Amino acid sequence: MTALRPRRLCVYGGIELSPENASFAQCLGWELAGEKNLIIVTGGLAHMRTAPVPPPLSADLAVVQGAQDRLKEEGVPDAERLETLLPDLDEPDKVRFEAGDTRRLKNRSVESRRGTLVRSTDAVVTIQGKSGTLLMIDLALSLDTPFLPLPFTGDSSRTRWEQNRDLIRDTFYLSDEETHRLEAANLSKMMPPARQKLAAFVKDILLRRLRRRCFVIMPFREDMKALYEEAIKPALLACEYDPHRADEIPEVGNAVEIVRKAIVSCDCAIAVLTGMNSNVMYELGLAHGADKRVILLCERNAEQKLKDLPFDVQSEKIETYGTDLAELRRSLTGMIRHLGSR
Repeated sequence: MTALRPRRLCVYGGIELSPENASFAQCLGWELAGEKNLIIVTGGLAHMRTAPVPPPLSADLAVVQGAQDRLKEEGVPDAERLETLLPDLDEPDKVRFEAGDTRRLKNRSVESRRGTLVRSTDAVVTIQGKSGTLLMIDLALSLDTPFLPLPFTGDSSRTRWEQNRDLIRDTFYLSDEETHRLEAANLSKMMPPARQKLAAFVKDILLRRLRRRCFVIMPFREDMKALYEEAIKPALLACEYDPHRADEIPEVGNAVEIVRKAIVSCDCAIAVLTGMNSNVMYELGLAHGADKRVILLCERNAEQKLKDLPFDVQSEKIETYGTDLAELRRSLTGMIRHLGSR
């Protein structure tokens, strides 16, 4: 059985965190390290050589310290959930550290290494920060990588939050209440348990976006309700995928564009060809155009109609199903696990 690739989260931010932000960053590292299918990626920046002694904590180091505390307590090797990407052509005034699986990127400067950090991870979260954090978020924006600058940590993270508030809300599915909580949090007035609770809240927001998603393409007919509820949906949930369907998208606006974005943002798709529904064929075309891996399903007694499919669809493997939905659920579970992750 092919193992699914763990999700990778880049943590970035200030070199000299305030004590409140450093404490929160350690709490966040603790929370994130408890997720077995998540790798925390940092740039390994400890402090500037001109920093006072002892130097203030950086976002990188504070998060890693919190993560290492938890990994040590649970007996998990650092390399399983921590990764450090170091620039080969580093700036001499910066002191780096190594944690977990450490890689030095050959011939990469600090600036080009930022691009690697963004491209090689599934999302970016920032804490406080200055000019480097602004550049990091701009890179994430240009590469369509989800980014969550935490506004309550201030400085560049607050600035980029305010500039991209609506986009961030849409990307992380934030409710009005969740948005207010992120904007109104005041770390200086929180005791350690409250900071830990806030860190757990931020982790949940990140995981909600990082969770694998499968777009289910099928007719919305009453006679197909059981197919979805008893076979497709439970198979996806068993494999830790969130199922998404066009009729469940809460957004308003141009329907075609909304569906296109939903398909592009998903990891894979399942398409039910039974009935040769025109909307199904259109959405399948969008999925193929977005280079998504698709599981094709068709009811056995409808197979004779498959000869009318376009040639490029006929040439693909089409899984057939009968009335035993429990059997289909088991079969689908195996197929989904073998898809891997894009």
